[in-house]
Amino acid sequence: MNKQANWGIKNLVKELRDIRVQSLEMRDRLDKPPRLPDRKTLTRILDGLSSALFPNRLGRPDLRDEGIDYFVGNTLDNALRDLYQQVHRELYFIAEQKGVAQFSEYDAKTIVQRLAAQLPRIRRLLDTDFKPLIKVIQRHELQMKPWFVIQAFTL
Repeated sequence: MNKQANWGIKNLVKELRDIRVQSLEMRDRLDKPPRLPDRKTLTRILDGLSSALFPNRLGRPDLRDEGIDYFVGNTLDNALRDLYQQVHRELYFIAEQKGVAQFSEYDAKTIVQRLAAQLPRIRRLLDTDFKPLIKVIQRHELQMKPWFVIQAFTL
């Protein structure tokens, strides 16, 4: 079992590079690969927004009452700035694909501002959607089981 497997990495890298180059050439993008939104950054943004919406549950473990508003504000500011950059990347890519010199009707700032304005509504909606789940827990004093979540949302 100590024998190293031969995955053929060198050949795989070469084949994948050839495919990547061919794909860029087909789209006339050989010297300018697209800068699309980054998956890891988007994940970090979602984590930040979740923490800001639910700081007591998803925020830092050492968070105290007197620091919650600062934490929420700082977390939102960072997440929304990062989101702006990612939306900007996407809009730039879309405009470039369409051969348009400008972004679509709305720019990245407007999109992110509109999302930010909806965050209180999103939080209220999430609180409302969890009420059936909480009722099932309280009514049946159930242990956490997968079917239990399904039951809560089908009431």
